[in-house]
Amino acid sequence: MRWAWVVLALIICARCHQADSQTGAAGAARALADASERVPAPDFHLPTLAGDSLTLSSLRGRVVVLNFWATWCKPCLKEMPALEELHRTMASQGVSIVGVSVDTADPSFISHFVERLSVSYPVIVANHSLTDAYSQLPARLSLRIGSLRIHPTVPIVSALDALPTTILVDPQGRIAASLLGLLHIEDLKAMVNHLRESQPAQLRLTSWQPAQPHWRVPLRRGRVVSPPPACRRFRPASS
Repeated sequence: MRWAWVVLALIICARCHQADSQTGAAGAARALADASERVPAPDFHLPTLAGDSLTLSSLRGRVVVLNFWATWCKPCLKEMPALEELHRTMASQGVSIVGVSVDTADPSFISHFVERLSVSYPVIVANHSLTDAYSQLPARLSLRIGSLRIHPTVPIVSALDALPTTILVDPQGRIAASLLGLLHIEDLKAMVNHLRESQPAQLRLTSWQPAQPHWRVPLRRGRVVSPPPACRRFRPASS
């Protein structure tokens, strides 16, 4: 019920304070944090489902899209084909897509979903250290009301409070945006292109070798807060 009031408040604010929100692809770029306000993205060193090793720092110089998802999250699965399209069209243009599964299931079970959706970008399974680091970040909700897409400019939730969560990391390794909910592919492209075009020329790379949110159960002062009826419990995999 609390989240319903949050969404309602966002709708009212979007109508009353249009200067503070933008719609469509233009508004998507507005959702990016100013360069002076960006903080370093927490690094990680984890194996991919394909058996390779991946670190965020190894992608420095590229725009990185970290997509936190789970096999039980229908919006996550709906989003992944669009992320795959972005991977296929922009991997050679300095953009890396990394899927971050928060499932506690066996990796082979997660791989089944990845293969079924024909996902070729790297996918890692998050551990406690990774989810703890990223769940501290402020985030914005990605809202759609009919054909209207709204991007509030003020963070009101925390990253990983819902799935899917998409975090954009700029070529300098700083967090440029944290967005909760199903993203529109054109909005994501607009943000990615803005980060590509605004980076210093010496950092630009052209090649690289090697997609309605589900709310989690947040922990508050040692107790579990009951989720809305349609939510699924979120627990990160063991370290």
